[in-house]
Amino acid sequence: VWIEGMLSGVRPNVALNRPCASSIHVPRRRLHPTIRQIQKNHNVGDSVSVKGWIRSQRSQKHITFLDINDGSTANPLQVVVDTSKLALPNGVSFGSCVDVKGQLVEHRLSKPDAKLFELHPQHADQITVLGPTDLTKDPIQPKNNPLEHLRTIPHLRPRSNFFGSIVRVRNTAGNAIHEWLQKQDFKLIQTPSLTSNDCEGGGEAFLVKTPEELDQISKNVPSDKREHFFGTDFVGLTVSAQLHLETVACALGRCYSFGPTFRAEKSHTTNHLSEFTMIEAECAFMDAIQMNADMVEDLIRYTIDSVMKNNADDLEFFSKRIDPKLQSRLSSCMQKERWIRLEYGDAIKLIAQHVQENPKSELTKIEFGEDLSREHEKFLTNHFDRPVFVLNWPKEIKAFYMKLNDDKKTVAAMDLLLPEVGEVVGGSLREHNFDLLEERVKAMGIAQNLDWYLDLRRYGTVPHGGWGLGFDRLVRFVTGTANIRDTVLAPRHPGQCRM
Repeated sequence: VWIEGMLSGVRPNVALNRPCASSIHVPRRRLHPTIRQIQKNHNVGDSVSVKGWIRSQRSQKHITFLDINDGSTANPLQVVVDTSKLALPNGVSFGSCVDVKGQLVEHRLSKPDAKLFELHPQHADQITVLGPTDLTKDPIQPKNNPLEHLRTIPHLRPRSNFFGSIVRVRNTAGNAIHEWLQKQDFKLIQTPSLTSNDCEGGGEAFLVKTPEELDQISKNVPSDKREHFFGTDFVGLTVSAQLHLETVACALGRCYSFGPTFRAEKSHTTNHLSEFTMIEAECAFMDAIQMNADMVEDLIRYTIDSVMKNNADDLEFFSKRIDPKLQSRLSSCMQKERWIRLEYGDAIKLIAQHVQENPKSELTKIEFGEDLSREHEKFLTNHFDRPVFVLNWPKEIKAFYMKLNDDKKTVAAMDLLLPEVGEVVGGSLREHNFDLLEERVKAMGIAQNLDWYLDLRRYGTVPHGGWGLGFDRLVRFVTGTANIRDTVLAPRHPGQCRM
């Protein structure tokens, strides 16, 4: 009847014998509690189900201890099995995934302000192996796995205690950055990954070509006669979101981005990646470089404080396994004294003085107009024993968009140097004077590609500034990790793009 009615164009008044969606009762399937939630919200005697991976297995005469972790905390939940009463099922071993049910018992190391539990299963069917492993072949072994080895297995590296702590710290730090910027009325912007501009002007962009374009290139078809997918010859992966963010800041005041950035720089240092995460912010009505530095210091202090409060167990792990001085270095950064503000000119004088007074020093002096090396950055942070902002750099070694100072030699730029890591933040006031900016881009031969950028100064220009923060470098600093490649899921660098 229904089909005949539909074919005739008349909807029949027929009640189909089927239940309404609102009458169907579907039981709710809530997420199971994580170990962190159990430690925080449950009490002795509660019956719980714990799902996770066995990180340690120790056996005594009639007792087996299983440490289970699900990634929610650095502290595993200890399962105590009385093997005189129940046998462990096949497949229970280090690395296997299990579901264990039982009652919570107070751990002997539990404290009133930091309660710890043990889980005591009572029946054999309360231990289920969800995913067994062959420990003879598993690349992750129940021993300290060298970081160099873990880099060769990025798909399994998250199962290590080290990388679990890295992920939790990244999560806390990222949330803290979002929180601070949102409280200051910054708006999160999703900027393009594909761009027709090389923001830094260093020629380090990865070019994007379709198979058809590559075929035309191989056949030596002239550029002006090729069919370009995007209608232009130059399209690359973004080296910075800054120029795009400025279009928003010059209309809506404050904005930021948090995402991947790419540099085709053939560098193999412990501080460089070809793909990395950047937080970039732009702020209208910023008219002093000190304002920029103060904003960055407040943000990073807030982030470090959040990690110290929320990831104490992870920081303890890093202090024991990676860097014994980590906790004291972080505490030093959180002291009341403001971080150092140092003029570029004073920085090179300080370096020259040190070289003169220490002839055998490996440090070399630099002249005005030269960039600071990693050794110079380390010297400055060690000299002051705290983070250092280097301000007002020579215009020749900074990007075209930075505001020219009154001396006509320097620009209102800043770099933040953190101990043991070096430069983590770079920022500046942006040149908002149309004539000065037009003159500079013409001198560099890039005016034809930046007419849209000049429009921001043509129509309702505004003093503004901003910065870019290397998130992976910040994580490296907060965790004491020696190599930036150990702070990201799948590091991309020259010669390496696994997964």
